Amino acid sequence: MIRDGTGQEDPAALASLVREDRADEARARIAAARARGEDTPALRLVALLLGAAVPQDEAWTPEALAPLLRTPFPAEPTGRLAGALDRMAEAPGAEFPRIEAACLLLQAEEPHWAEQAMLPLWPEAGTGPLFARVLSGIWAVLGRQRQAVEAAEAAVRLDPRAEEYLIHLAGLRLQQGAPGAALLAAGRAIGLAPEHAVAWRMASAAHLALGQVEEAIAASRRAAALSSDQVGFAEEVLVSSGAEALNREHAPPPAQIERPGRETPAWARLPASLPPPPRIALGPLLRTRARIVDALMLREARTQFTHSRLGYAWSLFEPITHVFILFVAIGIMGGGRAPIGDSLPVFYMTGVLPYLFFCHVTERGMHMARDSRVLLSVPVVTLGDIAAARLLLRAATDVLVFLVTLTAFMAMGFAQLPHDPLSLVAAYVVLFLLASGIALANMVLSELSELPERVWTVSLRGLYFVSGIFYHPNMMPAGIREWVLWNPLIHALEWVRQAYYPLYVSPYLDTGYLLRWALASLLLGGLLVAAFHRRLRGAT
Repeated sequence: MIRDGTGQEDPAALASLVREDRADEARARIAAARARGEDTPALRLVALLLGAAVPQDEAWTPEALAPLLRTPFPAEPTGRLAGALDRMAEAPGAEFPRIEAACLLLQAEEPHWAEQAMLPLWPEAGTGPLFARVLSGIWAVLGRQRQAVEAAEAAVRLDPRAEEYLIHLAGLRLQQGAPGAALLAAGRAIGLAPEHAVAWRMASAAHLALGQVEEAIAASRRAAALSSDQVGFAEEVLVSSGAEALNREHAPPPAQIERPGRETPAWARLPASLPPPPRIALGPLLRTRARIVDALMLREARTQFTHSRLGYAWSLFEPITHVFILFVAIGIMGGGRAPIGDSLPVFYMTGVLPYLFFCHVTERGMHMARDSRVLLSVPVVTLGDIAAARLLLRAATDVLVFLVTLTAFMAMGFAQLPHDPLSLVAAYVVLFLLASGIALANMVLSELSELPERVWTVSLRGLYFVSGIFYHPNMMPAGIREWVLWNPLIHALEWVRQAYYPLYVSPYLDTGYLLRWALASLLLGGLLVAAFHRRLRGAT
């Protein structure tokens, strides 16, 4: 028997027994301690929570609660918990003090103690539906699904017109793997409260589990229309439905097998040959994948931007800040003449914006698989879909930033329209291919170790100074310039500037070299993803 330094029963040790689901052993040790005459506030509090009778004039204090709680509990809830325990001692058969105490113990991350506070009144004929609902929630937290469902059904029987109890029961039934019963409970909740968004969400999840995709989509859209909080769930249902549609569209038809003769049982006869599976048509396959990527992009946009009020505003503010800091800093040092054209801010803009485009796309690969564990649980949603959605959204955002920045500079009289827009688009496409291949490699390497992320962050800072952002290669010594031109990013920036300025033809641009880098990075990223595909999906 574990006791404290005075030889008395240790309340903290009893609390550990309760957390290990050994409450009966804790009760026996309390009975033995009280028979020995031990009587401390903490010991009496343990006895109260375990259902033993205690003096009704006991006043519980936060100090008496401390040995029972694993983590410090804020003072104000602790005082409320002490008051609820006082009322439990005064009226052991009253359910509301026990409900209040149990909820506060749950708030203190002590579900085992919350369960013990409720059990002395369960089951009793006089217990109300709220008592059953709270106890069901406690059992759900503890992972006791069967007991949680029984208590939830008792709450529904006691108050069949409370939609919240039905929604809670539907959620438990879904966790239990009984979508039919969950749909029945959710349908009853919708009948009672047609405008309850969570009830429609539960119905959608049940439909999806039953394979009823169209009904699931309709219910999820209804939930999203009733509450903006359910929009993300509706998008996830759309992704799942796209995967299901892909399975249905391209599943091979059942093989036509001749019926065997009567002398051989059907289960023992194998067909002589099976027809080859039909070829998957490219058009429907691409349309289905496009729907999945579109839904993923919508979800990613909400996740990336709508949770912050700055959102796109910061995406616009960042490049303009870079340009004007360079303009002011180099102007102070006396380098106020533009190497190309007659506007120094425009020269910086044509360097900063492609560089930031490259940085943002490559950085999106870090932890991409790890952050997509929910989406990868849908079998047909692939890492390629997730990568395409994230990288395309990031690229589209930076292209929009380029257009807005260019429009702002034109309004201020600094800039004009690009001389060769098609060549500018081609430069950005090749730069996107280069950055995407590196992003795929980053996705794999960041799953293997934390070191690649740190190395790439430092490398991007170094590239800022060797990519011709705020200077021209002509301004460099010939020996250094030969080394710098091995950097493919400087060729991308030269391509952008050649497409923008009407009279500029770069003597250093090698589009073939840049394109070879882009294809090599895509090949390397694809090979790494293929080699570690199982680990990437399993790690998430």
